[in-house]
Amino acid sequence: MKTSFSLLSLAALAALLVPCAHGDPLAVSTDLVYALDTIASPPRAVKTATDLAQTASYFAGETVTATAPDGTVLTLVSDATSDGTLALSALNAGGVWTLANSNQGTATFSVRHSFFGTLGDGTAASPAKLVDGDELVDYAAGDGYVFSLADGDSSLFAALAIPAGYRIEETDGGAWRLVTSANGLQYLAAEVPYPFDSRQPGPDRRTRESKTLPVAYSGDNWRFGYSAAATLTLTPPSGAATVMNLSGTGALPFKFTPGEWTVTLAMADGSTQSAVLNINGDAFTMIMR
Repeated sequence: MKTSFSLLSLAALAALLVPCAHGDPLAVSTDLVYALDTIASPPRAVKTATDLAQTASYFAGETVTATAPDGTVLTLVSDATSDGTLALSALNAGGVWTLANSNQGTATFSVRHSFFGTLGDGTAASPAKLVDGDELVDYAAGDGYVFSLADGDSSLFAALAIPAGYRIEETDGGAWRLVTSANGLQYLAAEVPYPFDSRQPGPDRRTRESKTLPVAYSGDNWRFGYSAAATLTLTPPSGAATVMNLSGTGALPFKFTPGEWTVTLAMADGSTQSAVLNINGDAFTMIMR
């Protein structure tokens, strides 16, 4: 049965191929212009009047909604009676918009505020509201130009094109300012205190006397063996060590006194780990009246 089916299929295929034996096409369509951008990531930037005049297609039976930058949802087409197109000019405010088609998914667009007179003056009192990465260059922004990226997505900062000879610095209220850069520096943020622990000579950790610290141990370097032996040694400034013979993995609370302590863990395979803790005494406050 299977053999007969295969032979019939091959015979039918051969019959279909006969008209094309000399390379003549069965049908020829008109040229179709097709554009595909494999690099750009959403949102798609609407930068010019030409961009704003572009259209998006929909088919009969589909519903198209638009979510405005302020979260308002507008229904542009409801259960369409026939195929049609929508112009992006329906996006009537600056910011990031999301178009949703009931059958075809969603797409996002950033629409410049300059179309609607809501860009801002580029001053501290009225920062320009940018939504795509090319606006500083396109507006020929110069020294002292203040702007915000509040309407853009999280990747907008990385996509921002900075005019040659300028850098940006952070200002009040989460805004940024464009300033002349003599050394090619492009970004400058305010100084921020940054505390950290290092493995250089000196205490590995610091804490106050009033805190009880859990001291972790393991007999097999935290591979969760339940019987591997571990020896935990806590040595205070006086030198009178506390030695704990343990097994498995766990953490023991320990009350340290002020001074520099050395904590050593010896594991079943003979390897050791150590740390130095600097325990500060609790502060004493006296109020005189």
